[in-house]
Amino acid sequence: MRTPLGSVSQPLQMARHYLWGRKGRAFMTLAGIALGVTMVVAVLLLNKAILGSYENLLTAAAGRADLQVSATTGFGFDERLLAAVRETAGVGAAAPVVSSGAPVFAGDRQAGATFYGIDVELDQKVRDYRLTAGRLPAADGEAAVTTDLAEGLGLAEGDSFRLLTTQGLKEFRVVGVFDARGTVRGALGPFGVLTLEAAQEAFGKAGRLDVIDVIAAPGESLAALRERLADALDPQVRVTTPAERSRDMEKLLDAVVFLLTVAGSVSLFAGTFIIYTNVSMSVAERRRELSILRALGMRRGEVMAVVLTEAGLLGCLGALAGLANGFGMAWVMAEQMTDQFLNAYGVQRAAVTMDPAALAAALAVGIGAALVAACGPARETVMVSPMEAMRPTESPGIDRARLDWRRGAAGLALMLPGSLTIWLTWPQNEMVSPPVLRLWGLMLAVLLLGTVLLLPLLLNLLTRAVLRPLLTGVLGVTGRLAADNLIRMPRRTAATVSALMVALTYMVAMGGVEASQMAAFNRWFEKNIGWDMNVSSSYSGIGALVEMDDGFVQQLAEVEGVRLVSPQKMMRVILSDGEQAFMQVFDHRLLRQYSETPLEEGSWPEAADLMEQGGHVIISPAVAARLGLDLGDTLELPSPGGTLTLTVAGIMTDITPYGGTLNIDRRDYLRYWNDATSSNVAVLVEPGHSPEAVRQRILDRWGDTMPLAIRLNHEFWQELKVSYDSFYGLNEALTWIAVLVSGLAIANTLFAAILERKREIGVLRAVGTRRGEVLQVVLGEALSIGLVGGLIGSVAGLTLQRVMVAASQYINGAATEWVVDWGSLAMAAAVALLLAPLAGLLPARWAARLDVVDALRYE
Repeated sequence: MRTPLGSVSQPLQMARHYLWGRKGRAFMTLAGIALGVTMVVAVLLLNKAILGSYENLLTAAAGRADLQVSATTGFGFDERLLAAVRETAGVGAAAPVVSSGAPVFAGDRQAGATFYGIDVELDQKVRDYRLTAGRLPAADGEAAVTTDLAEGLGLAEGDSFRLLTTQGLKEFRVVGVFDARGTVRGALGPFGVLTLEAAQEAFGKAGRLDVIDVIAAPGESLAALRERLADALDPQVRVTTPAERSRDMEKLLDAVVFLLTVAGSVSLFAGTFIIYTNVSMSVAERRRELSILRALGMRRGEVMAVVLTEAGLLGCLGALAGLANGFGMAWVMAEQMTDQFLNAYGVQRAAVTMDPAALAAALAVGIGAALVAACGPARETVMVSPMEAMRPTESPGIDRARLDWRRGAAGLALMLPGSLTIWLTWPQNEMVSPPVLRLWGLMLAVLLLGTVLLLPLLLNLLTRAVLRPLLTGVLGVTGRLAADNLIRMPRRTAATVSALMVALTYMVAMGGVEASQMAAFNRWFEKNIGWDMNVSSSYSGIGALVEMDDGFVQQLAEVEGVRLVSPQKMMRVILSDGEQAFMQVFDHRLLRQYSETPLEEGSWPEAADLMEQGGHVIISPAVAARLGLDLGDTLELPSPGGTLTLTVAGIMTDITPYGGTLNIDRRDYLRYWNDATSSNVAVLVEPGHSPEAVRQRILDRWGDTMPLAIRLNHEFWQELKVSYDSFYGLNEALTWIAVLVSGLAIANTLFAAILERKREIGVLRAVGTRRGEVLQVVLGEALSIGLVGGLIGSVAGLTLQRVMVAASQYINGAATEWVVDWGSLAMAAAVALLLAPLAGLLPARWAARLDVVDALRYE
């Protein structure tokens, strides 16, 4: 016997015909899927772009090098180690490198660039230079630059430019121009090369190197060569492959990617329930049509095929739209994050590119979510007999008002292992590893699923105990009808409440996390930043690109109106666990005159006394957790002058997400690093002199010889605050996307509910119910959804905030305290009380305007 579906393409044709006839509803569903997929794709592409750009940077810098010898001390290493590297068995070639970023000036033009000091003969064994004019430098005062830097500054062979060095501006002559695209360093952006000796002098690194690029001899085992090099060299260096150095960036991004992934999951979660409500509505609307086809011979599998094909088609279209939107959002976020902190790691641009993996992920997420959401309604449809489905009753067999206690038990069963896993893996004074962070993300998804399964039961209890009396007291009979309608379709209503609940949970949690971190930041700033102004040669994220020598600091102290100058040094170092930390160098004899380091353990006056004596260190909780240190314990720090053993004098509050921070005294630094340069200088102004006037005097004196960045106290605070606000502004945008998707879910649910009660509404209108009262019933349902979602979302958001704040110092080393953000709670309340009724306004107007005769005929 031939079935009603004569070919495989018939379900697709039926699905397309139905969706085309319901363009508005199809568009709402498609928008929900697209928004969810947008976030997933954006996070995927952003993560890939940043990590890929950083790996490209390292690979480009390494050229053909198999291994790299780099400093653990933050300030290069003794150049005499080059001989030890060359003498190691298995080394085919070794090329020394010194590098620094610096501003470049040519006439009235200026640019930022990276300059490399190289041994020209050796470096060409590691890297290729495609010269378009001239040659590579051979003497002091000569430089070769990339074509993009030459074009940006209007330079040609034979022209001169001024480069900012530790001694001020120094002139160099262009002896060569090369195409960066033909050079393995091309991923680094504009750059130039100097002779090794010229770069060492320019950047205050006489007798030091930053990196030695090593090429293994033919047939040599890299693992064996690496082990021999590590044995031959001292602790001030480490031997790695270029790719391994990208781990620092990956760890820095873990927390960011985790937050973005949560936001994407929230949007996708809400979008999935839009599909659920729309498919349910489609089934209810065509139940008579489908049952007639069943009676004519259509099998259950064919009915399933029709329903799932509709969902799959919408999922595919939504995935493609989300793919395009996700690419655009990833590009915007990459630009913002590059400006925020990637420049400090040398990444000048994070290139976002589309790839097959992103397309596959978008289709898998979009179509997968659509099919999963559609399975329930489709299965319920085919389980109803054709005779029962053709009866003129409402919504036979679909989510009728019954409580499934088994679903509630399953929800509790999921919530228990999710909570237990997080509790058992909670850090005990150690940093959270990336695998544990990902496990937490998975367990949060498990907890979310358990909450969704439990929500119909909770919704029933809340409606009977709270909402029904409340709405009845405010709206009378129409309020009671609104409350009763909520529990007639418990699963669908619970799904919509879940979408809103999750969006508001994220809103309250992230608002609270931002408030907590800003409170910690404000306290840190008030205690730690007591200078009037900060002077640096050029600023990039966490310190100066070009260091300033001691002679400049002494001359700065002689400027009229300057009361005190305090040189400071900031750099990244590698600790004994092989991970990086942020090291700050202060003259504590001077520091205590204008600032104090806020301590979580220890007393500042006592700690400052110990730091002045030398041989002590103040560490952040992240460093303490990583190395298992407490007050009075010792920390071994590699330095150019040998291993420096320091006693912990205090554990400080820290807000920098760089894997932890440690402070040492300048006298220890001078003795072990033999370096008198400074990253920046804190300046105090004499009473009676304005900081603005003193700043102008400094600029007047050095403006032509040393470009300076001078920030007053309030300007520095504003810069840091803008950086915080821009990051959390991105999170707020993601939150509002999730809220928008949840609004679509509410509108869809109410449309579905009205369609399934169309006959009932006709009866109410026939017996005298006015249109305004019908409007009140639907808006009452919407308000109830908002109240329940807002209440549960706010409580869950405060709980999630508490967990995130408590875990933050174990994730990125930044200490925070739990602060209730009343602003985000008020915003969540406003969304719950206003968004839900607004989303329900269109369905309510439609219900109020239904034709009575048409509604009574509806089956």
